Amino acid sequence: GMPWVIAKVAQTSDGYMGIDSHTSIWLTGKEAIKHTHLLRSQVDAILIGRQTAQIDNPSLTVREVHGNNPKRIILDTNRILPFNLNIFQDHEAETIVLCSESRFNRSRTNACQYIPVKEENGKLSIEHILNLLAAEGIISVLVEGGQEVLQSFSSSDLIDQIYIYTTADRLDNASLENPIQLSSEWKVIDEVYLGKDQLIIAENGVAC
Repeated sequence: GMPWVIAKVAQTSDGYMGIDSHTSIWLTGKEAIKHTHLLRSQVDAILIGRQTAQIDNPSLTVREVHGNNPKRIILDTNRILPFNLNIFQDHEAETIVLCSESRFNRSRTNACQYIPVKEENGKLSIEHILNLLAAEGIISVLVEGGQEVLQSFSSSDLIDQIYIYTTADRLDNASLENPIQLSSEWKVIDEVYLGKDQLIIAENGVAC
């Protein structure tokens, strides 16, 4: 009864997503970016955390290919994101902010809808998030979050499929590691090259 969860990760050849959690940086080339937008056009919703929203200020829309914009899901436990961000100002897609159930009620503004979520160990419950999104009619979610969000989904074992885009380049003084490593629990179902970047697609829990 939960949505199909796809995690998307871009990393360097030695497994880093970026320099640190406070710096925005592009890793992949144009072909990989276009492929990412194609992936966005095929899901109901795209999900990121508060820090990614604040640091990258993304639009989370489909621009490089023709397709519909997915709903935008933002994890913001304490509702502290500023309203000058693109996700609140561009009105290109529906924006849903998931926040703490213990502090906030369900509400709506001109910019977004707020949906309260249960917390576990001080963080929003991933399982409750997916149940709530299913209740909203969302059957597929693309997680484009940072390290913490990806780790939360991975630790909850609630990622069904992963797209790992790997560039041949490396970053000096990088410390932001990709928290998801392909183990025996994952089955690689496709491997392609997009320009100079490699894409590996794997599914979780697929029987051999």
